Amino acid sequence: MRVVLLVMGIGMVLGCLADQEQQPVKENAEIEIDKRRVIYAPDIEVDKRRVIYAPECRRYTVFNSFDRASGNTAQNSLRCDQRDLPGNLWYRFLGAAGNAMPTRCVPVKRCGTHAPGWMVGSHPSLRYSLVTRKVCYHWSGSCCKWSNYIKVRNCGGFYVYQLPKTPVCMLRYCGNRGSLPPFPPECRRYTVFNSFDRASGNTAQNSLRCDQRDLPGNLWYRFLGAAGNAMPTRCVPVKRCGTHAPGWMVGSHPSLRYSLVTRKVCYHWSGSCCKWSNYIKVRNCGGFYVYQLPKTPVCWLRYCGNRGSLPPPPPECRRYTVFNSFDRAIGNTAQNSLRCDQRDLPGNLWYRFLGAAGNAMPTRCVPVKRCGTHAPGWMVGSHPSLRYSLVTRKGMPDWDKVNQGEISDVIKNASVIANETLRVCNKTQFLEISQGQGLAFIVFTDAINKMPLAPVWAVMFFLMLITVGIDTEFGMLEGVVTPIRDMKLLPNWKKEYVSGL
Repeated sequence: MRVVLLVMGIGMVLGCLADQEQQPVKENAEIEIDKRRVIYAPDIEVDKRRVIYAPECRRYTVFNSFDRASGNTAQNSLRCDQRDLPGNLWYRFLGAAGNAMPTRCVPVKRCGTHAPGWMVGSHPSLRYSLVTRKVCYHWSGSCCKWSNYIKVRNCGGFYVYQLPKTPVCMLRYCGNRGSLPPFPPECRRYTVFNSFDRASGNTAQNSLRCDQRDLPGNLWYRFLGAAGNAMPTRCVPVKRCGTHAPGWMVGSHPSLRYSLVTRKVCYHWSGSCCKWSNYIKVRNCGGFYVYQLPKTPVCWLRYCGNRGSLPPPPPECRRYTVFNSFDRAIGNTAQNSLRCDQRDLPGNLWYRFLGAAGNAMPTRCVPVKRCGTHAPGWMVGSHPSLRYSLVTRKGMPDWDKVNQGEISDVIKNASVIANETLRVCNKTQFLEISQGQGLAFIVFTDAINKMPLAPVWAVMFFLMLITVGIDTEFGMLEGVVTPIRDMKLLPNWKKEYVSGL
């Protein structure tokens, strides 16, 4: 009898355990694990149960610029998350900003703001767990001058943060990137493809090329200018790019700064967008891409740029006035017939240097008394290198070894320039003024500047001008107050109040 009861008891225990093991978990049931809540449902296997993939792990905004990194010490463009963030959305730190919020006090004036924000406490360690953390802002010697609370979700391989607006300005949430990775050498040393014959819009077939013959192999290249700014990522029609079978890249370009990926290049021929193929490396250099290109498998194959067609020539490259006389050349030292472009030019027209004048503006300081004037003008900076590109440059006249003026001008490729950069008149014409404001502010100041102890005399002269101005105001004020008092327009007001009014 005892044996029967023992067997029955063991059977009941095993049955209960089996029932408990097979009991299904309800959808969205909440189970406590290590004092954190994990939401379970039939989506992803975790410990023989299924866990909901939190929506914020799929829908979030990315912070990936270095200005949010704790290693960013620049203060030239301050930002504040009280103004910049809408509040209570989810964010992820990535790329140049780092991969998470820092958990140690960040020095002041980092992350593109005054008081950088850092998280107190560790990140959640369990997959998909959610925690609340305090964010402190470092300022005035206190690592926690201001604070607020955020939510942090562990998304498996990364974290997302629900960030409210910061308490005040200038405060900002920081990423944990200490400094940018070193600049890859291929982002500095590469060969440029900038001719239109490599563009996917080039349909000419009169001079076919092949990269199996033309390229040495495995060097780095960048597409620029008339060729485009990147390789195309869609099938290019045959007989483009100056070859028979044009090459295009399968897949997208790398999105993270300095990241490196391997991509397949296909060549379109005989009705197949991928008749031949090979693999290349692509580097994101911040604002552009470079490609490590091997020789193509056969001929006639060629790597293409994404330029569809050339832009039309700008109108100023066709309609301009020519400067072609030697009196404008920097080698002209004659001073018998001085000219001034303040008088000679109508303003804001386009000009081209040609013939005896030269073929461009000089980019180095020109000696005085050249170009048929006193103060010759020269351009600061280089000319634009890309076809039809437009840049702004500064024109500098040289006189008395001092830059007497700075003029912004607009430069167009093909040596077409705006007239503001041309010769600038000297100050002799102003020194000829002998009365009125010109006497006080130009002639006298120039004379004081040449006297010994010029700063002392300049201060005394300035005080004299202030005194004369105040004395003039007294006379004008008395002429207004006296009629008001005589006509008794304000009989109950004292003279001091009327003067103050």
